[in-house]
Amino acid sequence: MNKKRINIIFIILIYLFIYLIFKENTSLSNITFLSFKMYILKVFPFLFIMMILNNLLLKCNFPYYFNKIFKSDKNNKKIKTTNKKKEINRNCPEYIEFVKKVLARDNYTCQCCGKKQSDIEAHHLDGYNWCVERRTDETNGITLCKTCHKNSHLHYGRGDNTREQFEEWFGKAVNLAKYEGKLPTTRKIYCIEENKIYDSAYELSRSWNIAVSQIYSICNHEKQKGDNNYKSVKGKHLLWS
Repeated sequence: MNKKRINIIFIILIYLFIYLIFKENTSLSNITFLSFKMYILKVFPFLFIMMILNNLLLKCNFPYYFNKIFKSDKNNKKIKTTNKKKEINRNCPEYIEFVKKVLARDNYTCQCCGKKQSDIEAHHLDGYNWCVERRTDETNGITLCKTCHKNSHLHYGRGDNTREQFEEWFGKAVNLAKYEGKLPTTRKIYCIEENKIYDSAYELSRSWNIAVSQIYSICNHEKQKGDNNYKSVKGKHLLWS
């Protein structure tokens, strides 16, 4: 369930209420000015209450929780059983290349808020779980910072996402091109705690069982003024070597 569906449901309820009020009158000639005024007094409080309820449901992310609660057990089991396989696939060379192309095409900038370099991720427009043929197609990916990425999923949940849902949340149509430039060369990564250099993000992701995008986010993190801490993963700090 999304915002459009909630609005449609409330519109139907409003029309149904108005119909129930007027159904006793077979023609408009039976409605006097006084009776019409009474009908209006009945309708407007109902409309006002519906508007308030509609806004409250949208503000508390009702569509997200509705989908989460009423998703079938079969779908939930399917998602759980394929999570491990999906994570392995996300760390394959083709997927790593997909992430690199998306980030490079978007100039390492969140396309929603404009945040650069730090905490950026590749988001699939048509969901990773169902749109198998476009999992590594960069025209199906867009760069978002971690916060915007999380906010987009708060509205529609994770899994079964579509381009239309993202465009509704984003506020405009998205037309993404293929990346024709050169991809960044493989860079080595230094782990401070282990005092060890890994040959690539791919090697480190397989060794630590974490997503490549998370490694890039940590290595690309720029310390702000007054911030003496580097980002870490599993209690360890990573730097480009």
